[in-house]
Amino acid sequence: MKTIQLIALLSLSILVVSIAFFYQQQQTKQGGPQHANFINTLRSFLLSSPTTSTSKSTTSTVKDDNDHKKGLINTLLEDKVRIESKEEEDIEKQKEKDYLLNEHFLTDTEISSHKDNVDSLIIYKHNWLIATAKGKNALLIFDAKDGSYLFTKYLQSSVNITNQLNLQKNHTLMEITRPNGISIYKIFNKDYIFITERDGHQISIMDIRNDFKVIYQFAKKDLIRPYALDLYTLKKEGNEEKMIVFVTDNYMERDERGKLKKTPPIDKLDKRIKVFELIANKKEDNEGEVVFQSKLLKTIGDVSKREAILHVVETVIIDEAYDRLLIADEEVKNIKIYNFTTHEFNGQLIGDGKDFQFIGEPEGFLIFSCQTKIEESRKVKSGFYIFSEQLVEKTKFHIVRRDNLKYVTSFVGNTISKTDGVGIDEYLDLFYAVHNDSIVGSFKLKEIVNNVILKNMNLSEFRTICPNYNL
Repeated sequence: MKTIQLIALLSLSILVVSIAFFYQQQQTKQGGPQHANFINTLRSFLLSSPTTSTSKSTTSTVKDDNDHKKGLINTLLEDKVRIESKEEEDIEKQKEKDYLLNEHFLTDTEISSHKDNVDSLIIYKHNWLIATAKGKNALLIFDAKDGSYLFTKYLQSSVNITNQLNLQKNHTLMEITRPNGISIYKIFNKDYIFITERDGHQISIMDIRNDFKVIYQFAKKDLIRPYALDLYTLKKEGNEEKMIVFVTDNYMERDERGKLKKTPPIDKLDKRIKVFELIANKKEDNEGEVVFQSKLLKTIGDVSKREAILHVVETVIIDEAYDRLLIADEEVKNIKIYNFTTHEFNGQLIGDGKDFQFIGEPEGFLIFSCQTKIEESRKVKSGFYIFSEQLVEKTKFHIVRRDNLKYVTSFVGNTISKTDGVGIDEYLDLFYAVHNDSIVGSFKLKEIVNNVILKNMNLSEFRTICPNYNL
């Protein structure tokens, strides 16, 4: 009987010592108060171990004490499970943490301000960072590498043009009303700027190398309140190139104050995306002049399914590699994914609460393809999406995998808030974002990778997503 009791007590002591050693290690690593309490309980338990005796009374005491300790060990083991569960929750909370990054640069507040209503961004040949300024009907041009101011291009001859001319001698007058969305696209291997005019109800095409000259405008009869656009080349044949242009048209109804801020009834939301065919022809006999023609092909907007309805739309992005057309819905605060080729809702949403939830409006977003040629970003399958969430205090930038649409993590800057447009130049290693309708800031992409993305996944997993990225 004594032998059995000794073996039992010895086994219990070994078990307790093992658990104590494990948690002592955890305490060293984490220093949490729960671990300290656990260790103290185990120490008390060991110090209270009774000596063995041959008397019946002490044998009974040992048995009772052993039963007590078995219960205590069960309690402690339950506590161990609870603590481990808490640690797992802490890891998940860490993933949800908004990492703080320092901006690489911020443009000069003396050049632009909130009244200029800076909105959307493009980068031209790794040299110019171009921003639309809706408030002054202009384009602001900065050095893409360091954000230093270069010049302004005014787009409309308004009653205030005299004052504008006094401020800006190197100007070009072009009739564009409230430039909102902006995109840059190659046609016959030459860069052209596309601008949506919310109040002009049309799309303007500009020849950037010909002093930003407007060479074609279209869709005036078909667009009501265009915000953003994206396009792709459908066919190239000789001196003709055929493109398809997707435009978000956020037409609204008047509210009780007479302002166009009321979302139309659901049955009228079936035309939120307008799809145009744009044909460019190059003339051989006139120094390669390009002439355009266009027509409305169709409208997009599924009102038969609740998740598919496009309520308030702005940003639209083509991702050819995954056959996706991503559309930001600012009213229900999510990203809806339509099929790029069939134009039908594919049933997928981003930021709807499954992985993360947009609290503010989803605004500008883009593809970070882990490549150096931005033209290839939507044609390769590597990389991530970066979504901006417009918040007053600080804009949140959410990173989502392109391959499986899984949320990775989020980051904020020291300054940037209330973001509309974003831009990227992977060759320059820079991600750009508008701050509070006034200036533009940037972040280094390598800092986003090393200090944000790789804090939430190991290197081997990252390499499956971005196999060619140079760390």
